[in-house]
Amino acid sequence: MRVLLNHKDKIVSFGLLPTIITLCGLYFFPTTLMLGIGFSVSVVALLYDIFRLRSLNFFLLQGFAAIGVCFFLRLSTGYDYLPPKSITPTLEFMLLTGAFIHATSPEIYQNFLKRLRLSTNFTYTLEAKIIVILSSLHLLVLLFLKYGPLPVSPHTFFYIAYLPPSAIYILCLAINAAGIRLAAREDGAHCLLRIAPVCRKQIYLTPHNDSKSVWDLPVEAFFDGPVHKAEQYAARLVQRYFTPRSAHPILPRLLLKYRLMQGRACMKQVRLYIFPLHHESEFSASGGRFFSFDEIGQAPERFGQMLKKELGALQMAAEVWNEFD
Repeated sequence: MRVLLNHKDKIVSFGLLPTIITLCGLYFFPTTLMLGIGFSVSVVALLYDIFRLRSLNFFLLQGFAAIGVCFFLRLSTGYDYLPPKSITPTLEFMLLTGAFIHATSPEIYQNFLKRLRLSTNFTYTLEAKIIVILSSLHLLVLLFLKYGPLPVSPHTFFYIAYLPPSAIYILCLAINAAGIRLAAREDGAHCLLRIAPVCRKQIYLTPHNDSKSVWDLPVEAFFDGPVHKAEQYAARLVQRYFTPRSAHPILPRLLLKYRLMQGRACMKQVRLYIFPLHHESEFSASGGRFFSFDEIGQAPERFGQMLKKELGALQMAAEVWNEFD
């Protein structure tokens, strides 16, 4: 339990609980009442997550949206769009859709967080993939039993339809709890990757707020997994901005590892990569441009706090690369 509390910022269980409460409660309580309770719990948890923790749990957002849609459809239309005994499969399908989008395009969630100026220490991709696989199989089985040639008693169909969804999310909760214990033993399993493109003793930066007054590194993302695969992930991150003009492009290289304090007791591990370029035209991101290190030093208030801490190491690496390029 102490391990889980020390790593509470990485526990997806916080976001899974409203969904599990709702799915389990639908067995025992009236549908509209249970949807209202689940939606209320999601709203309270979501507000706490945003305003107290300054983060946004993906599964909390997913449950809030799916349960909320079902709740308001039931209130406004009665049984027109949510017939009796269909709420659990409908809710499962909506949750599956959200998990599929996140499992296939996690950058959508990361960009959404950046717009809201929120953070997260977890990508949720493992649990999302589990939900996609198991929920898809479950819904296919339901379709086969309902429209297939094999007759099934209503009692049997009820248990097959309503028990597995809760079990899937409880399984994700258990897997996550076990993963947190492993993460506690493997340093760097959850970290923030920051990638700095440099060329001719200049560094490429992009604006990081609506007024475009604060500049920072253009590539930043959370990584969950074995540390030895972080560099491969960093290489994939830069591909969307990189247009190589050389037959042998340089890959991002680890420059610095450090821990950043968040709050009183939360430490975030940061891995800073340098991405050497042969030509300035090889890298392009929305609204970005190259800065000289002298320009950054003359107006430090225009640049991100993390960048200012990393500036010395980045400048030294950029000068060394310029000498040997």
